[in-house]
Amino acid sequence: MLEVAFSIFTSCLAALGLVEVFRFILFLFSLKKDNTSESILIIPVYGKDEKIEIKLRSEISNVNWYTEGRHRSIICLDLGMDKETRKICEIFSQEYDFIESCSLADFNKIMEQSIIT
Repeated sequence: MLEVAFSIFTSCLAALGLVEVFRFILFLFSLKKDNTSESILIIPVYGKDEKIEIKLRSEISNVNWYTEGRHRSIICLDLGMDKETRKICEIFSQEYDFIESCSLADFNKIMEQSIIT
């Protein structure tokens, strides 16, 4: 009985591994090497966000993986976050040059300027 369960478990892991290899190969073929456009990720933050550090670290990992060193930006959009959450966002913006924390008014000004130019 234990051998059957182990065989099923091993087969499931093998199938999962094959799916991941296939997904990785598709991902490599879908990357555009000559893409010089800037990617911007906006994270809206409001109130006391207990998981803001986890969210930012996850998005840093995703941005580094998917953009491969191209221009990238992460904006923590302040929609009424508390002092502790704002402090965490500021620490990340000091630690990483591609992370910015801005208020909604500042964000609107930036977007208006980018539309004009």
